[in-house]
Amino acid sequence: MFHSRGHSDEYAGVYLSNSICWLVCHRYNCDQNNLIIKKFVIISLDLAKETYTQLLLPQCCDEFPLDNQTLCVLMDCICFSHDFEKTYFVIWQMKEFGVEESWTQFLKISYHNLQIDASYVRRLVPLCLSDNGDTLILIIKSGVQAILYNWKDNRLKRIESTYEICWHSAKDYVESLVWYRPVESKFLFDDLLV
Repeated sequence: MFHSRGHSDEYAGVYLSNSICWLVCHRYNCDQNNLIIKKFVIISLDLAKETYTQLLLPQCCDEFPLDNQTLCVLMDCICFSHDFEKTYFVIWQMKEFGVEESWTQFLKISYHNLQIDASYVRRLVPLCLSDNGDTLILIIKSGVQAILYNWKDNRLKRIESTYEICWHSAKDYVESLVWYRPVESKFLFDDLLV
């Protein structure tokens, strides 16, 4: 049995390689005594083949519950992120889509380096990675703050707004048969980190 993690837009699926993927909680009975095991998995729906696949998370992420678990796409790879012992924010990257053995730990960022205390651990979400892969935009779910973090140089800049921004609704452009007029823009990470 699968259960969605929530009902808001922030738990919507992510799109990659002609598939929509969701992070879900898989509950199943382990034995005749109705012992229920809970485990997070990724459900992937291939839109072209009209088939679905269940993908396991990295082996180290089998524990339940994990804090601050999210699914996103960074640099054309499906990524899974979570809190590690209230000290690090970890991002795993599936290098080859659909191949569970291709999970690699991409980033392990200290909350100290992000200048975040433990109360923000459950509200941190990766949004975007720069073209050269060294600057990450993280959002804080409250919607009024984003963090630009250059992990190679350990530089950090906070962007704050007086208005709540639905950061989790920001999506990459994906061609489809649905007509709409995309707005072209170039986001310069390096200019923001000056």
